[in-house]
Parts: sequence; structure tokens; C-alpha cells
Amino acid sequence: MITSLSFISLSIAEEFTLTPRQSEILELILKGYSNGTISSQLGIAYNTAKNTISNLKLRVRMKTRYEILSYAFRLLAGDRAEQSISYISEKFALSPRESEVLLCLMDGDEVEAIGKRLYISDETVNGHISQILQKMIVASRAQVMSTVLQFVQTQVETEKS
Repeated sequence: MITSLSFISLSIAEEFTLTPRQSEILELILKGYSNGTISSQLGIAYNTAKNTISNLKLRVRMKTRYEILSYAFRLLAGDRAEQSISYISEKFALSPRESEVLLCLMDGDEVEAIGKRLYISDETVNGHISQILQKMIVASRAQVMSTVLQFVQTQVETEKS
């Protein structure tokens, strides 16, 4: 069975005509893997992984892996984006403000943009992000976004069955 996340990965690969290696790396990015983990998983040098990720970002016309994760989230969640964030916020006991920051992260916003959008300082945004990382028991923003993607994937697959 093809999972929703695999389907999203394939959709992006087809849309942007990715090479097989870029497609493999895209799937690992969607799982929240770091460059080091990607290089280990694929048995390639760290710099090769880093260069392939850079070429992937150029191919999909996105500057960061956060933009890629955000794009995948919007494809997967569709109209359920806010509902998905509410579910995740409840599951991880996020405060209302942390939920708003999480939604901004999933929209692909950087710290400065989140601050402007929510009328709070960059330091406050970073504080909320730190709390989200702690509560979700992850080490990076990419892992937060990947965890959200995995929860949305589960929701989508549950609705299909």
C-alpha cells in the first residue's frame, strides 16, 4: 500500500521532474531526517547529500527544507490544515499561542515572519518554538513539521478506511 506521505513525495517528484536520488532524499526530508542521517541512510558522503539537497531545493524552487515540508503539508492536509493543528495541539498539550506558532511554522514562516504575523518579538517566537520542541519531544523545526505531516497522514488514511 502506498502511504499518503509516499504519494505526496511522488507527486512532488513528478511535478518538478526530480531525479531518482532527489526523490529518495525528498522522502527522507519529509520524514524529518537531518543531512547526516540522510547521508547514512543512503550510504553516501555527507557533502554529496548536502549538494543533492541543494540541487533538490533549486529544482523545486524552494529555499529551505521548511518550505518543502510546508508545501507537502498543504498538499496532504488541504482544507484540514487548521483542524490538523488543533488535533496535534491537543495531543501534545500546546498552549493556544504555541498552536498559532505551529500553524505559522507549517505555513513555512520563518521566525521574523511569525513575529510580525502574531505581533510578538522574535525572542518570544523562539521561546514558543522551544516549548513546542520540548512538548513534541523532537530536536528541530524540521522534525516538528515532519511529525505534523505524519499525524496528518494518519488522519488521511483513517478517513479513507
